[in-house]
Amino acid sequence: MSTFSINPALKQKLLESGFTVLMDLRDMKPIELSKEIGVTPKQALDILKTIKADLEAPAIGNQNLIADPERVVEEEAFTKREVITGQTAYALLEEELNCCRIITFCKDIDVMLGGGVPTGKITEFCGVPGIGKTQMAIQLTVNVHIPAAFGGAEGHAIYIDTEGSFMIERAVEMAEALVEHIASLRALQEEQLKESPDAPPLPPPLETTQILENIHYYRIHDYIEQIALVNILPAFLSEHPAVRLIVVDSISFHFRHDFTDMSARSRILQGMANQLLEMGIKYNVAVVFVNQMTTRFTNEKAVLVPALGETWSHVAANRVMLYWEKGVRYANLTKSPDNKNDIVPFVVTPEGIRT
Repeated sequence: MSTFSINPALKQKLLESGFTVLMDLRDMKPIELSKEIGVTPKQALDILKTIKADLEAPAIGNQNLIADPERVVEEEAFTKREVITGQTAYALLEEELNCCRIITFCKDIDVMLGGGVPTGKITEFCGVPGIGKTQMAIQLTVNVHIPAAFGGAEGHAIYIDTEGSFMIERAVEMAEALVEHIASLRALQEEQLKESPDAPPLPPPLETTQILENIHYYRIHDYIEQIALVNILPAFLSEHPAVRLIVVDSISFHFRHDFTDMSARSRILQGMANQLLEMGIKYNVAVVFVNQMTTRFTNEKAVLVPALGETWSHVAANRVMLYWEKGVRYANLTKSPDNKNDIVPFVVTPEGIRT
């Protein structure tokens, strides 16, 4: 939506009301739009006329427009209908069996998740400040680089930081620990190769700089930047097919305080989650959300629950609650379509997440 020559004040109202891409306005009547975003019918009509005029204007040679790949994608989506195709249950089974998983280095958590955080699905880690949510996110960002020869995803990562909580020092410490771990595994396999000369060769040694160079970091300062980044990610993933993980830390930060219209907030968040899930499925990427906790009062009792409400709780395929009990960190799998609910302990060490 940001690429159209709409009045800035009206454009801001569109974004605040959850209209972020062109498809959101498809078949929208002026009177309906005016009620949705709180403007006069005439202003709503002006918005729709401006968009129509921009679409009809040539992108090349027009001094008022900028040729934008994302804009082209929006125009095509607005004017064309995709062919809906299905697939067999057997194909779904094959996809599930071939699903790549990213380990956390806490064996109990990995077993609880069926082998690690799966690609093609959304996994959410919730918890109070200081429990280790960001530590878990950074660990996954590092571990996605484990070579396939050692059972890893052998991919790259995207880290979307909305709070400024990403710590490069911790990423370096975890990366160095991973490099040492892979080196020890490699040494063992080299000994085995001497006895089996026909075995496939080992990949080159993993290096810390290699890991850090393949973590694509984005610092996001408000919800509009967050929406804009999600909208351009498909193009980035097409250009970087090695990406196997997208982390959003945290998904809720810019949506907890900047919104008074809860319906608009829900619509934007749901749309963002759907976009990321589609990317996860299409590009075989694991999507990880970090979420905060909030206080809910029920029957005169205050309880901590994940932020963003009940509707949001259905977004992730897997939800893991991290919490303290008697000085010990625990991970509680509260929701999963594939694995039973369970509670396991974990620790945060200088090397990262461990059992």
